[in-house]
Amino acid sequence: MITTNQVWQIMNKLFPENASMPYNELIGDISCIIYRNDIFECGDKTIRSKHIDIEFSFGECYEIPQDTPVFQFICNICNLSLPEETQEFIIYQK
Repeated sequence: MITTNQVWQIMNKLFPENASMPYNELIGDISCIIYRNDIFECGDKTIRSKHIDIEFSFGECYEIPQDTPVFQFICNICNLSLPEETQEFIIYQK
């Protein structure tokens, strides 16, 4: 699990100070941050969708795809190296 300070760092990466969305107003509304590895079977192929979801108390969710720098940043601050089979891992919970 990460600290509130690290959540601030993540939000700062997602919404830099010059962005139109004031992330400091959203910090208190974050209920959890979850790593997800969605696995879909499509015929004889297996499709994996790794992402990190920031879930807010008002019901919305912000998805961070695996191919973004913020995803890598979160994995680095968490020392996150999960096995391929891991489908869900809670990174932060209020």
